[in-house]
Amino acid sequence: MKKALIFTLYGLLAISIILTVLAFALPDNGGVGIILTWTYILAAIAVLAVIVFPFLNIAQNPKAAMRSLIGLGIVIVVVGVSFALSSAEPIMLSNKEIADNPTDLRLTDAGLYTTYFAMVAAIIVTIYGEIRNSLK
Repeated sequence: MKKALIFTLYGLLAISIILTVLAFALPDNGGVGIILTWTYILAAIAVLAVIVFPFLNIAQNPKAAMRSLIGLGIVIVVVGVSFALSSAEPIMLSNKEIADNPTDLRLTDAGLYTTYFAMVAAIIVTIYGEIRNSLK
């Protein structure tokens, strides 16, 4: 199982490197669409992993099921709060066009808020871990 995970990670890394080189090699920002599509694929894989792996953990270790479900619940709450905070208000882009698609605007805002929450949580957990380790 561990070897399969390592090979999968190396495979995804190799594909990412190849697509990045290809994106820079294409003229006139032609590779931006390739990179965005690959980003969506990686994000979908990550979301799928967040949803599937807790259930696999429950099957393998029923005692740890509660921790996994709590973690999944926290992720769902954070995404829900991010979506609730998001706005569909039209914005002016740098090229003076107006972006007014409410679905795109809400999803973009929700993604940004989720990223902000995750960044703050990572900083807090890192600081807490360092303080706890220094007091031991």
